[in-house]
Amino acid sequence: MKIRNFLISERVIRDIGTNNISLINILENISAPRFPIAINQLFIYFQLAKTEDAEKDLQKIENIQMQIFMDSEIINESTVAFDFFGRESATGIMNVGGLLLKKPGTLRFQFSLEGKFTESCDVIVTQTA
Repeated sequence: MKIRNFLISERVIRDIGTNNISLINILENISAPRFPIAINQLFIYFQLAKTEDAEKDLQKIENIQMQIFMDSEIINESTVAFDFFGRESATGIMNVGGLLLKKPGTLRFQFSLEGKFTESCDVIVTQTA
């Protein structure tokens, strides 16, 4: 199993007619003049792909864990199920809100599949003058 196209954005738009997905303002950095700051909403976009023949018949994963760290402190975590709907890869979009960032640092989004670390994506949080 492999996670591809792992991105964090402020907004996601899915076209109902074509099912095309647009990510608005992909986050690599967050700047704020003072702390703490609240992040009311952001989106985690990822594509999960089967990589081995043994996974070919796999249709659903029950235990995908997403943890969000600010430096080494866990500030949010959730567990979700994922369905391939008969395909070799599928897209997931998670809506996350209510993050409180107390100070500048590294905001890390980390996926684990069935208890094994798989992939992470970092957003650097800085204080502006």
